[in-house]
Amino acid sequence: MAKSAAKRKAEQLQREKEHREAVGAQLFQMDMFRRTREHLDKLKSDHGFEEDGEVVTLLIHNIANCDMSRQKELLAVPQHKGNQL
Repeated sequence: MAKSAAKRKAEQLQREKEHREAVGAQLFQMDMFRRTREHLDKLKSDHGFEEDGEVVTLLIHNIANCDMSRQKELLAVPQHKGNQL
């Protein structure tokens, strides 16, 4: 007997929940300002990413793998005019 669409969906959601628990996934939310959104969209477009989280995850992991001086350089607040961060 075939499973109903509702039963398949419930099983899929359960698998996703179990996977998120197994890998320790947590929801992360933040306010994103216009220029940050524009930069993130450009990174996604230039490098073929679809999800914001993919880019943010790779940036965090790659920066964490740099030596401390490179991390400081990459995490330095840029000097800018006005509010164009």
